[in-house]
Amino acid sequence: MDIQNYVKEQALEAKKGAREIGRANSGRKNAALLLMAKGIREHSATLKEEN
Repeated sequence: MDIQNYVKEQALEAKKGAREIGRANSGRKNAALLLMAKGIREHSATLKEEN
């Protein structure tokens, strides 16, 4: 395997890794946003009950 092919292969692997990390991070962000939305809904429901 010559050096150019090796470098190309390594770059592709790095790209794949970055994509996987990005997916994991966006998944965590989505989970946090869903939890926040749930908390806000519950909070507004208790406020309505109090009034």
